[in-house]
Amino acid sequence: TVMNQLYFMWYLLENYDTDPAIRNLVNNQALYFIPVFNPDGFVYNQTQAPNGGGLQRKNRNDSASNSCSTYLDGIDLNRNSAYYWGNGGSTTNPCSDTYMGTGPFSENETQIMRDFFVQYDFELALNHHSYKNAMLHAYAGTNIANPRPDEYSKYNHDMTYYNRYAHGPSTSISSLNSGNMNDWMLGGPAGTSANGTPTGTGSGKETLAWTPENGLLSEQGPTGSGFWPAPSNFLPIAKRAMRMNFLAAYFSGKYGKLHDLNQSDITATSGNLEFGIENLGQKASDFTVTITAVSANITIPGATNSITESFTAAQVLDQRFVSIPYTLDGGIQADDEIEF
Repeated sequence: TVMNQLYFMWYLLENYDTDPAIRNLVNNQALYFIPVFNPDGFVYNQTQAPNGGGLQRKNRNDSASNSCSTYLDGIDLNRNSAYYWGNGGSTTNPCSDTYMGTGPFSENETQIMRDFFVQYDFELALNHHSYKNAMLHAYAGTNIANPRPDEYSKYNHDMTYYNRYAHGPSTSISSLNSGNMNDWMLGGPAGTSANGTPTGTGSGKETLAWTPENGLLSEQGPTGSGFWPAPSNFLPIAKRAMRMNFLAAYFSGKYGKLHDLNQSDITATSGNLEFGIENLGQKASDFTVTITAVSANITIPGATNSITESFTAAQVLDQRFVSIPYTLDGGIQADDEIEF
């Protein structure tokens, strides 16, 4: 989870000068990276299992658990957020891997993340974890209805198109785990947890948040844990996360897809070329489609060769059809190639 972010950051830096899509992203988007959220647990795993296989997933706050065995001291930081804290899938047992702490945001790490997060208006957030090769999202700690199912569904599909990660709500493809950071970032209606704690409404930001669970058990270190993989597997795991990282960044701003809806053969000497514009970004956007003739046997009238469609921020996932007229040369023959 650390290395895939570092790999992504270096990729942006190393390709900024030569890749216009990356240059456009960096010039127009604010991207924030927190490579290590659990520094004490991270260092403990480095110390105990430098070649992989470490099992420390909690922080190292041992004030309530100083008699636990190796790897079990501390609080599970992904059971410590306020929205539906203590609602199941977590425990009050200090020596359990899912110990939720003494209260919501009881830990320095989760308090710092909370205070940092509310300063900005993040559209999307990825909270990278290990391991499962799955893209999990809200809700994790409750079974209430997700308020933004269409966006989650579309983004899930596109972000996992090549790495083939499983995707969906944590409660559907993983397990109930309350106090989850994704739930708090998205937020929702107030309620009461199973332990009687009022939930609040979360961050108030309505941020689309995911937990990509990176890596497989087969990529484990020598002690048998996919949670802390062998260093030889850092690079392939980091590469699998690249599309998720890129698309999360693009989706958070102005981003659209152009779909060519034309048949490969044109049978009429005049008519319309048909395209679709799909608005996938979270920001208000104007997209312009311009068609220019390349071969001499097709004419695109200059007055109608360009069409602009405007989308508001609320029109994410909207699709528009665009028609641009064309005329073919009167002497064109069957199977002549047309370029535009």
